[in-house]
Amino acid sequence: MNKIFLALKVFRQLGWRQGFLYAWYQFLLRSGFLHLLTYANDKTDTKYSNPIPLKFNISNIQMILKDGVNQLVNEANAISEGEISLFGELKMKLDFTHPGEIKHWTKHQDTWIADQDIKVYWEMARFSWATILARAYAITKNEKYAQSFWAYTEEFLETNPVNLGIHWVSAQEVAIRLICLSFCYSIFENSTHTTPERKSLFAQLIADHASRITPTFSYSRAQNNNHLLTEAVGLYTAAALLPHHPKAKKWRSLGWKWFNSAVQTQIMENGSYVQNSSNYHRVLLQSALWAKMIAKIQGDDLPLKTAEAMASATKYLFGLLDQNSGRVPNLGPNDGAYFLPLTVMPFSDYRPVLQAARRVFLGHSFFPPGEWDEYSEWMNQVPLALSEETIELNPFRIDSKYSWASIRAVKHQHRPGHADQLHVEIWWQGLNIAQDAGSYLYNAASPWQNALGGADVHNTVQITDQDQMFKASRFLYLDWTQATIIKQAPTQIIAEHDGYLKQGIIHRRSLKLIQQDQWQVKDTLTSQNKKNFVSQLHWLLPDWPWQIGEDTIHLDSPKGPITLRIESGTPIQISLVRAGEILYGKAEFPPHRGWVSPTYALKKPALSFAIRANAQSQVNLTSIWQFPQIK
Repeated sequence: MNKIFLALKVFRQLGWRQGFLYAWYQFLLRSGFLHLLTYANDKTDTKYSNPIPLKFNISNIQMILKDGVNQLVNEANAISEGEISLFGELKMKLDFTHPGEIKHWTKHQDTWIADQDIKVYWEMARFSWATILARAYAITKNEKYAQSFWAYTEEFLETNPVNLGIHWVSAQEVAIRLICLSFCYSIFENSTHTTPERKSLFAQLIADHASRITPTFSYSRAQNNNHLLTEAVGLYTAAALLPHHPKAKKWRSLGWKWFNSAVQTQIMENGSYVQNSSNYHRVLLQSALWAKMIAKIQGDDLPLKTAEAMASATKYLFGLLDQNSGRVPNLGPNDGAYFLPLTVMPFSDYRPVLQAARRVFLGHSFFPPGEWDEYSEWMNQVPLALSEETIELNPFRIDSKYSWASIRAVKHQHRPGHADQLHVEIWWQGLNIAQDAGSYLYNAASPWQNALGGADVHNTVQITDQDQMFKASRFLYLDWTQATIIKQAPTQIIAEHDGYLKQGIIHRRSLKLIQQDQWQVKDTLTSQNKKNFVSQLHWLLPDWPWQIGEDTIHLDSPKGPITLRIESGTPIQISLVRAGEILYGKAEFPPHRGWVSPTYALKKPALSFAIRANAQSQVNLTSIWQFPQIK
């Protein structure tokens, strides 16, 4: 009965259309019909004409990169020797060997395989790393990079035949691999290692990938997130490379229709992305940039609604950018996605994609010439002048001279990935002082199975150790918390959310710039029924040397001392946890406290500073941030 009640609640929260499409997919999967739908492609030997390569204007890339050429070549050499970098930072040996028995993909549904998150295996098989080989070849014409690419491609097919094994389970993974392989083939097309036999092999490979996407397209439509977006772009790409394939017309029609539908429905009116994630917002921009380039080849024009939505989305993400570091707050789910890393700049730097998006969707540049322009060059964008137009910063952001702060206050229209209402970020001189914990792993043994999404590790307040929303599963929150902006001014934002109304408690937060680079965050928690409650204010800080006083923590940052002081009208208890171990005070806490994950599958120690207070009717907690004056 509880399962039936929960299922009905899920349908009501997600909407009956999405719920039906998801249920239909599950029926097809469990009944074996999906196996039948894909079986016809398992042993096909049809021959197609050679793929038509994409054309890239790369004449300026060496000049753009300058010293970055050496970095690119070194990365390509490492890949040729079998070492790749996953999720931007995780170094691993390239290995396509299938863990365990290889079966038809419909029989592989586990996400935790051989003591490893399946996403680590999937990331290797996306072939994003192969774009580094292609970029290095484009500049140096060193044939060893082409040789490595083809050797790895053939190794993948030998160890993971079409529709067999974990690398064919997710249509999104298949679509991303199709896009990356298409990019690489277009660069290596004239290499001596790209033989007629390999061209024929590649044509079959693209056809098999596109044919795998369509049987589960209803699932992607049910998700209506980046799964639908990337799969639609994958189909659209296959049609461009294989225009004479019998299914090319269908792939093109499906891909174009659902790409535009995804963009128009997944971008909110203010430009934010439906998945409430900075990283997935960049995936949106990457997907749209690639689709726009393919559209030019296909002779398609972006519909006005799509173009307007992408312009809005570009502005929104730029509004979260830290100009000193190129980083943005690590909001929402972050699975390390960067499926076309066409830049030597690090995973955390958003400027390459933002520069390309600004040129494509707004017609100007964000930044002066620099290494970030390589991405724009691959998207066939000529250099454009800096815009004189002032882009408004994110509406939930306040800037000072050397620092800035933002508050998370949203009206959820799509299922949220993190419980982070009223989460506050503070940045100073390119340093993320009050930070988001990230995601770490989606699939893992306890306690790390998507453990960093709750309110307890965000910079907000938790009541009686309860989350802001009901967590029904790893990825699904119900009873979505909604925030309301009470006041918005150049130096102050006041907001509240309804996550604790069931307990009769209202949480209101004020973010205020009190003077240059001095910040005040005031939390007011009011019990409407006058019952006792326990509140916990949490700040996640960098792992720097620290000192704690009665109501103060001092941090020794690389750029000077930072002070955070807590003011309260009620007694408070302070605790400091690092990497799951208590450093100061007494507290019961989960093992995931005191960690930060800058990218997927990587966690680093952080300082988790928490302040607990008991009250009967109201709690007032004020956080005063002080940074040294810069002369």
